[in-house]
Amino acid sequence: MKKTFLILLFLFAIKIYSQVEFAEKNYLKLKNIISSENSLTELKVKLDSMKMTFNDKRNNYVDYFLNRNIDFDFNHNRIRVFFDLYEYQIDLITKNDSIYLKSLKTEYFKKYTYQAFNKNKLKIYVSLRNQFYNSKKKTKDLIIEISQNQTYAMYCGDGLPITEEGIKLTKIVKAENISVLENMLSNFNCENQSFAILGFNMLIEKKIEITKEILKKIEHIKNRNSELQVCKGCITGIIEKIY
Repeated sequence: MKKTFLILLFLFAIKIYSQVEFAEKNYLKLKNIISSENSLTELKVKLDSMKMTFNDKRNNYVDYFLNRNIDFDFNHNRIRVFFDLYEYQIDLITKNDSIYLKSLKTEYFKKYTYQAFNKNKLKIYVSLRNQFYNSKKKTKDLIIEISQNQTYAMYCGDGLPITEEGIKLTKIVKAENISVLENMLSNFNCENQSFAILGFNMLIEKKIEITKEILKKIEHIKNRNSELQVCKGCITGIIEKIY
């Protein structure tokens, strides 16, 4: 019995090691592609070329998931790569065809993370945005917030239970915490901004007065109408405009 257990443990260890080895190999392959390109068009060409090498094209694929406006002619692109059972998330900040920020990560292995950015270009962008939103964001905030895998939904799943974000927003509105909502409004993450708008709408229904400056920002975000990752029923990962 003990011998059988040791054999099974050994086989399990080999399987785990093999999975880690695959994850690292594929991460390095993606990192090499991303780090070598500053053109979105050329990056897509290389990713599509890599896609053609997949033996299992049903389970291994490249998904150009998001391409949305995040103010001042800058865009947020998110690319999901499904590679040997693991999903890798690529986030890019682009303007026209130029890439100014690159982020690569996988939720399964935290150590496999890569980031690179054009400090001067992003400094200008963050400065313009801080002036408009009356915020004090820094480049490091941009890197963190833009790569958040957020879903805009108050209710999601079988039976439509309230989401974790929905619970947080409900508490913020109940406390009438306008400063927290205003900070969310300046978030680089579009889903977070929309949660803030929903929170302000809930305050307006409670007859809480909202300043003209905040209403101006809300109107801007609505007019921009960037695509969001949303949930409908128990189906998540749907991309659509909500305004």
